[in-house]
Amino acid sequence: MRVFLQSFTGKALALSLFALLAGCNGEANLFTSSAAPEVLRWMHPDADTVAILSEEPRECLPSLASSQDIFGRLAFRSPFLLGGQAARRGLTCQACHTQGQANPHFFVVGLSDAPGTSDVTSFHFSEELGDEIFNPVPIPSLSDEVETVSFSDKTDELNIFVRRLITKEFAGPEPVPDVEAALLSYIRSLDDAFCDTPTIADADLWTFNLRVISESFTALQSEPLSAEGQRFMMGALRIELGRLHDRLPYSPKVQASLVSISQKLNTAKHTEPPLGAATYEWEALQSELQPAFENSLFNKGAIEAWLAERIAN
Repeated sequence: MRVFLQSFTGKALALSLFALLAGCNGEANLFTSSAAPEVLRWMHPDADTVAILSEEPRECLPSLASSQDIFGRLAFRSPFLLGGQAARRGLTCQACHTQGQANPHFFVVGLSDAPGTSDVTSFHFSEELGDEIFNPVPIPSLSDEVETVSFSDKTDELNIFVRRLITKEFAGPEPVPDVEAALLSYIRSLDDAFCDTPTIADADLWTFNLRVISESFTALQSEPLSAEGQRFMMGALRIELGRLHDRLPYSPKVQASLVSISQKLNTAKHTEPPLGAATYEWEALQSELQPAFENSLFNKGAIEAWLAERIAN
């Protein structure tokens, strides 16, 4: 960042990035408050908001994912994996590589020159790798092994490449060993051959997000982790509950239950059994969650109503 402040051009870019840190991705973007779904932070102001909220790339995993892959998915979707400005703004692997696929909508002022691109050698995220050159590149898919390998140094193994991304490109801490192992397992398991269609939408996307949480509870109960690994995964699961909460602005009772479950998880970090109360409340909530789709920000009709309200206000 010091280098940016040494020239007018640098100052302009630094100010654009500061605006991002303040929660703004362009003046026309209405969706920068904490109440808006997180996915809207990383879109171009002119993007189709209804499409972004109601449709995503499909996750190409085997139908029976292992606990290791489920933990890896949690890490992939968690901002706790990264460091510096990326972590402060909630950036995740998932933001650029949605379900392991390239996110064609990703756009950040000062880092992207078009949707689906990012400058991975920006001083904003890494003083060590910053090169003072605005050179965004297309975000690759991680479920295509050839494309993934070509994106990295071909002499590196995947674990070296991923660690470099975390610690160098995004200034993150050295990952916890079992968290790192799970992340690598998840990335290796992604394969386009497991996807019969490229996208998932509406009620299917809603069901997938519920399944992410349910499978995470099951894995945490059945698979031992180190104390650090368990703390990380519980924190990541709380993030998932928060994301679901923000998609349910018209279901305050369900939102309150999600807050309660998250609070129990936070308390559970230092108690035994670690997940009993939170798991029980999540399972009890299922009967209320199923009909909540109609008024959720996964449903196109509800999304359009929500957008109209925000524009009017």
